[in-house]
Formats: sequence, C-alpha cells, structure tokens
Amino acid sequence: MQLAEWITAYTAIVNTVALGIAALIYTAWVRHKDAEISSLKAQLDHWKSQSVEAVHRANEALRKEIAELRNTADIERERLEREKTELITAIENLRKAEETPSESIVSHLTARLTDNYDRLIVSPPSGLAAETLAKAAWRLKSPSPQEYHLFLLSEDSPSRPPVGFRSFEWGSSPWSGLKKVAGPTDGVVMYVPMEGSSLPPLFDLPVAEEAYSFSNGKFYSGSSWLDGPENFQKLKTALTRTFGQPAFANAYLSLWKWKWPGSGVEVHLSYQAKVSRTNVTFANNDI
Repeated sequence: MQLAEWITAYTAIVNTVALGIAALIYTAWVRHKDAEISSLKAQLDHWKSQSVEAVHRANEALRKEIAELRNTADIERERLEREKTELITAIENLRKAEETPSESIVSHLTARLTDNYDRLIVSPPSGLAAETLAKAAWRLKSPSPQEYHLFLLSEDSPSRPPVGFRSFEWGSSPWSGLKKVAGPTDGVVMYVPMEGSSLPPLFDLPVAEEAYSFSNGKFYSGSSWLDGPENFQKLKTALTRTFGQPAFANAYLSLWKWKWPGSGVEVHLSYQAKVSRTNVTFANNDI
C-alpha cells in the first residue's frame, strides 16, 4: 500500500508540475502574441499617422495650387479687362480722329504750339502750318512739343502724295491682265493679278499678295501683303524714308497712316503679329 500511495502521490506531483509548466508556456506564448499584436498595432498606428500626414500634405499642396491658379486667373482677368479698356479707348480715339476740332480748339492749340516750340531746336511753324499741326495734335489727344515736332517733320516733308499705286494712276481703268474677285458692291469692284502672275517687289521687298479696287471703273485703292516681321520693319522704314513721319501712329493697334493736307490720298500700314503678315494700302478717298 505504501508503494501504491507513493506512486499516486508522485503521479499527482508530476501532473501538477506538468500543468504548471504548460501554464507557464501558455502564459509566455500569450505574452509573445500580445507583444506581436501590440507591435502590429503600433505599426498600424504609425502607418495611419503617416497616411494622415501624407493626405494632409497633399491637401495643403492642392489648396496652395488652387490658390495660385485662382490668383493667376485673377491677374489674367485684370489684364484682359485692362486690355479691353485700352482697346475700347483706342477705338474711340480712332473714331474721334476723323472728327474736326472747333475753331476755338484750333486757336488754343496753335497758341500752345507756338509757346512750346521754344523747347525745341527748330523754328516754330506759323500760319496755316501751325493750324494744320494743331489739328493733328488735337486728333492725337495728347499734344506735346515732341509730338508737334513729329507732325512738323511730316507736314513739312518735301514728299508729295503718291499719284497712284504700282502702274495704276488714280482714276485709271482696269486692264485685261487682272482677275475680278469681288463686286460690284456700291460701284466698287476688286481685282487681283491673274493666277501664275509674278508680283514685282515693293520697295525692294517680296510681295505675297496684291489687290486693286476700282470705284465706278476708276482706280482708287491698291493693297499689298508681305510676310514676315522683318519685311514689316523694312517696309515701315521705307515708307517713313519716302513720305516722312506718319500723321497717325498707334503701335498698340499696329497701325500707321500717312496723310497729306488738301489731298484725299492716304497710305495705311498695318501688321498682324499672330500671322506675321503686313498690309500696306494706297488709297485716294477723293475718287
């Protein structure tokens, strides 16, 4: 009986120890898993924090970009509004340029012209020349001594108005080497050179296209088109050298006009920067 009791007691002790060891192992495993879970949770929290921060940075960058775009749009809108206002003003000035000032305005500007000429190293104009310059300065809307001088050079230029364009004299009839492309409209017919015709240079510059207009069978206007910005500058220089300074100049509108007192003849020069094309037109408004 003692052996049996001893074996029973020993078995109980072994079972107790085994259970204790198993409990310790399980506790260690649980703690290890808890540590893994805590580590994973910490990693997830870190990744979440990084993701939130990245989203925040992306949102901030997007908000900044939107603000910059809005600012750019506002600046562009202001620029367009400013250009619109300038264009409207320029168009209004062009419209008013054809009006005739009153005698009181002419007298006032003539007196101002004479007073201001003591600042220039030229003799002041007088009489009809002064009155002509005063009218021109009135059309310019901002008469200054320098602008008066510009008009003086134009009006006192030894040049005379053109008697025609190319081989056409004012009032001449169209010849057989032309092709009608428009009209008659209000008695006006437009012709161009025949296809395949070679256009001669204008002021030693190559011409791309040309057109001639006749009013009731009488030549009154001729136009040439030239390509390239360099030809525009060369043609403007040639016209200024030939006819003097223009009576009207607006670089914003890319428009220049040469006029002669007492004559309906005008020469207009314009330039389209978008297509790099120059147009020059000789016209006689008396026909």
